[in-house]
Amino acid sequence: MHIELEKRYAFDGIEPNILWSTLKDVQRIARCIPHADDVYVEGSILKAKIKPPYSFIRGRLNIESEILSIDEDMKQLKVRVKGSSIGSSFDAMLVISFMQDHLIAGVVADTHGLLRTVPRSLIQKVTEDAADMFMSCIKAGISVG
Repeated sequence: MHIELEKRYAFDGIEPNILWSTLKDVQRIARCIPHADDVYVEGSILKAKIKPPYSFIRGRLNIESEILSIDEDMKQLKVRVKGSSIGSSFDAMLVISFMQDHLIAGVVADTHGLLRTVPRSLIQKVTEDAADMFMSCIKAGISVG
């Protein structure tokens, strides 16, 4: 199944340069991956095992993400994310664009195997919930210092 999503996140009161540098720091963002354990970071590559609280994902989900490009002028990150579990997998491209006091996060993903049978609306809801948890963690981490 092919899925495309886009969402805006406000970061009022946060210094834009601090937000931008945080998003480029794989070590810092690794702490904000929802439901993750066994996280491994090397350079621009992050690997983790995730135990999502959803019945349609069996076992643990192994993910690997890599920052493919950082455009300093456009303030844009492109990140490839792959994940797999028992009988299912996904491939996604995440584009995060920074605009003054907010971010625009766009995702283009394809699901395979058992994930193809899950309704599109449920996949979108789970994706949005995970993104919201991630962005809340980023914002809280910056606010704390």
